[in-house]
Amino acid sequence: MNEELTAGRQQLDRLEHELAELSQKQAELTGILATTHVEYRELVNQLRSCEDERERLATENRKIVELEDQLARKEEELTAGQREIAALAAAREELREELAAERLSLEESLIFVEGSHYLPGRVVRNLIAAARQNDQP
Repeated sequence: MNEELTAGRQQLDRLEHELAELSQKQAELTGILATTHVEYRELVNQLRSCEDERERLATENRKIVELEDQLARKEEELTAGQREIAALAAAREELREELAAERLSLEESLIFVEGSHYLPGRVVRNLIAAARQNDQP
């Protein structure tokens, strides 16, 4: 019976040793689980931060597209304004030429009128045209 008791004690000691090892392993795994849980929470927070940043950047990208559209419209307006300015400059130049021609005609008419108060306008114009033809080679 002593042998059985000794064998039982040895088995009990061995089981207590295994239980202690399992308890130690459980404590290690509990620590790993706690560390893993903390790391998981940190990763979730980083993911949320990345998602927030992505949404912010997406909003800014939409603003860029809107600004590009506005720029394109302004460039079209500028081009239209430049065409209008060019057309107005051409019209102004035509008016200047017409005004210069009218001044010349008026000056020539005044010269003839000063010489004779009795000449009608068409006669003065005919005289000017004849004088111009005589001046040309």
